[in-house]
Amino acid sequence: MRTILSPLFILALLAGMTTAAAPAAAQGNPIKIGAILPLTGSGASYGVWMKGGAEMAAEDTSIAAIASKLAAEIYGLKIIKEHIEDNVNNFTRFLVIAKKHPSRTGRDKTSILFAIKDKSGALYEMLKPFAEHGINLTKIESRPSRKKPWEYNFFVDMEGHYEEENVRSAIEELEKTCLFVKILGAYPAGEAR
Repeated sequence: MRTILSPLFILALLAGMTTAAAPAAAQGNPIKIGAILPLTGSGASYGVWMKGGAEMAAEDTSIAAIASKLAAEIYGLKIIKEHIEDNVNNFTRFLVIAKKHPSRTGRDKTSILFAIKDKSGALYEMLKPFAEHGINLTKIESRPSRKKPWEYNFFVDMEGHYEEENVRSAIEELEKTCLFVKILGAYPAGEAR
C-alpha cells in the first residue's frame, strides 16, 4: 500500500543555523518558537521559502525563529545565539506544509518511508529496485517499528522526483514486497557544501 502525503515537503538546510527573535523578545520576554522555515543558499533559488518563522518573529515579539543569518538580517531580527547545530557537518531538515507541490526542477530528491518483514535478505530485496532503475540513494536510516519486535521502518532519500518514470517504477516494485510504503514528498535538491 502506498500513501503520498500531498502537502508534505522536506527542505534540506545548508546554511549554519541561528536562533533569532524580534528585539523586544530578545530582551528577556518569554518567547515561543514559531514556524521553523529557514532561508537557505543565496536566496535566489530558495526565495520562495523565505516567509515563515523569521517573518513571524518580526511581526510578533513573543516568537523566536530558527533561521539563517540572512533571514535575521532581512527581517531585522536580533540574533540570540549563532551556530546552534551540534555538528557542523550535519544537515538540518525541516518539514514544510503546503497546499501544492513544488514544481519539478530536474534536480530533485524524493523521501520515502517503508517497513519490511523480518526475514533473511529483506533489505537487499528492498534496495534492489533502486539499483536496477539507476537511482542513487543518498540516505538510508532505520528505526525499530513500534508495532512488532524485529520489524523496522526505513527512511530513504533518493535523487529524482517520484513523478519521474524510473523513480515511480522502483517505488511500485518496492510496494510489492513491503508492509507499507509512504512517499513523504519531493523537493529541490540542495547545493552541496
